Amino acid sequence: MEEIKLSELKEISKDYINIFISLYRMNSFDENEIKAIYEMIKCKLIETNTVSATEILTEIIYASKYNNQYLKTYWVLFKMIFEEYQIKFKFDSDVFKYFVIQEYKVNDQNIDTSNGYSLDVHERDTIYRAIMEDDIESFKSFTTRDEFDINQKLESKLYPKSKNGLSFLELCCYHGSINCFRFLRSEFKSKITPESLQLSFLGKNDDILKECLNTILPTQKCMKYAIISHNVELVYSLVKDYKLNIAVEDCCKYNNVAAFFLYLWNQNYPVPIWFAYSVYFNIAGLWEYFVSDGADVNYPYQYGITALHEAVNSNCYKLADYLISHGADVNAKDNYGKTILHVAAFQNDVEKIRYLISNGANVNATDNNKRTPLHYAAKNCRKEAFEFLISHGADVNAKDEYGLTPLHDVSSAGNVDYAKILVSSGADVNQKNSVGWTAMYYAVVNQHIRIARLLASYKADVNTQDVQGKSLLHWETTHFNKKVFEILIKNRADVNARDNDGSSVLCYAIRSKCTEMVSSLLYNGAYPNDHINGKTALQYTIENGYIEMARMLVHYGADIPDNFDFESIGLGDALMSCYI
Repeated sequence: MEEIKLSELKEISKDYINIFISLYRMNSFDENEIKAIYEMIKCKLIETNTVSATEILTEIIYASKYNNQYLKTYWVLFKMIFEEYQIKFKFDSDVFKYFVIQEYKVNDQNIDTSNGYSLDVHERDTIYRAIMEDDIESFKSFTTRDEFDINQKLESKLYPKSKNGLSFLELCCYHGSINCFRFLRSEFKSKITPESLQLSFLGKNDDILKECLNTILPTQKCMKYAIISHNVELVYSLVKDYKLNIAVEDCCKYNNVAAFFLYLWNQNYPVPIWFAYSVYFNIAGLWEYFVSDGADVNYPYQYGITALHEAVNSNCYKLADYLISHGADVNAKDNYGKTILHVAAFQNDVEKIRYLISNGANVNATDNNKRTPLHYAAKNCRKEAFEFLISHGADVNAKDEYGLTPLHDVSSAGNVDYAKILVSSGADVNQKNSVGWTAMYYAVVNQHIRIARLLASYKADVNTQDVQGKSLLHWETTHFNKKVFEILIKNRADVNARDNDGSSVLCYAIRSKCTEMVSSLLYNGAYPNDHINGKTALQYTIENGYIEMARMLVHYGADIPDNFDFESIGLGDALMSCYI
C-alpha cells in the first residue's frame, strides 16, 4: 500500500481520530470546550451509529483513569451523554458508579460509598494535590514536615492499577509534574522505577519521559500507555527505536485508529487484511475504501474469522448490512467450523440470532464437531437462544460427532425446563449416542431424578443397553439412588439384565458393595443364584466378607452347597441366623 493511500485512510478517519484524541488528551475545564467535544461526539459518532452512547461512556471512564487531573471534565461529559440518551449502563468502574449514586441518589448495596471519591481527585492542602498541580513551593513545604515519609505510597482507584501503590516520583511521572520530579530526584535521590517510565507515557512531559528512558528500557506496558495517550509519535518511537510490538487489542479498546494504521503498515499486510481488521472500528468510509480497492469481504483472517463475524459480534449491524449487501457469507465458518450463529447462540443474544436468521443463516449449521447452534445453547444453558432457535426450525434431534443430541446435553446437566421443551418439540427420548447411551443414561448416572421421571413419562426405554450391553440398572449400581431406582422399577426395568460379558445387575451391585441395591434387586426378583467370577453370588459374598449381602441371598433362596464349611471362615453363626 502506497503512502498516499495511508494518507487517504487518515483523511477518511480524521473525525474519529480527532474526537478520541480530544477525549484521551483532555486538558480543559472550560464549559464551552466540553460542550464542543460533546457535540462532536453526538453528531459524528453517536447519531451516525458509528459508536454507541454506551461505548462512549465506557471510553470516558477509561480516559479518566489515565488522565485523572481532568476527572471533573470527564464527569460533566459523562453526565451529558448519560442524561441525553437515558442509558441503562452496567458499571465496571466503582468510581463512576459512586458518582452516579451521589448525583442521582441511587440506592445500591453493592457499592462502598465510604470511599468518598472526589471529583477534585485530591483535596486542597495535601501533598498529592501539590504533585498533581506541580506546585513546587507547596510540595517543598510538605517535605519539611515531621510526618513526611519519602517512602509513602498512594493506592487509589482513581489511578491506573498498581501492585504496591504509587510513589511520589511515580505520581510526578503520571501527572507530568516536572518541577516536583526534579526536586525529588535531586533532594531525595528518588529512583526511577519501571512504573515511573510506564506512567511517563501518560504524563505528557517530554523531559520526564526522556530522563526515564535514559534509565530504563521500555516494555510492552509502555506501549500500552503510549497507545492510551493517543500520541502516535510515541507509539512509532517505541516500534522504531525499541522494536516493541503494537498491541492491536489496545488500539481497539482505546480507539486509537492512528496507532492501528501504524500497526497494519508496520506488518506490511495486503489489502484484504487491512479490510478485515478495519471492522474493529465502525467507520463506514474505511469499509467502502477497501471494498472499492478489491478487498474480499469473506477473507478469513485470525482463526478463520471474517469481517462479518466481527461486525455481528460487535453489534455493528450497519456494517453487517453493508457486508451482506456486498456478498458476505452469513454462514461463513471459522477454523473451528463455527458460524456466527453458533457464537450468537453461545452468547444467548437473541437480537443477533434474529438478525442472522433473517439474513439467511442456517439454523442447523454444524461446527467441526458436528454441533449445531442448538447444541451450544443447550449445553451452556442459554435459554432465550435455546427457545428462539427451536421456534425457528432448529433440529432437536441433531447429532454431533459423538452422537450427542441437545437432549443428551440438557439431561446430563439436569436442566428439566430445557428437557421439557425438547421432548414437547419432538426430541427422541431413545436416541443413542456413539456408546449407546440415551438421555436416560445421563439422568441415571448423574442422579437427576426429575429428568429421569420426565423421560420415563415420555416412554423412555428403561431396558435399553449400551454398546457394552450395560442397562440403566447396571449403571445405577455405581451410585445407587433409591428414587431413581424406583422410577426404573416402576417402568419395568429388567432386574436380571446382563451385559455383553454375561454379568447381571446383581453381580455389579455385589462387586460395588452396594448393599442397599442388592436388597432392592432381590426384593424385586433378581436371581439369587447368579455367578461372579466362576463362583455363586453366595460364595463370592462369603469369601469377601459381605455378611449382610450373604444373609440377603440366603433369605431370597440362594442355594447352599451341602459340603460348604461356613464355620471354617467364621461365618457359620451369622448365616445360621438366617434360618431362625
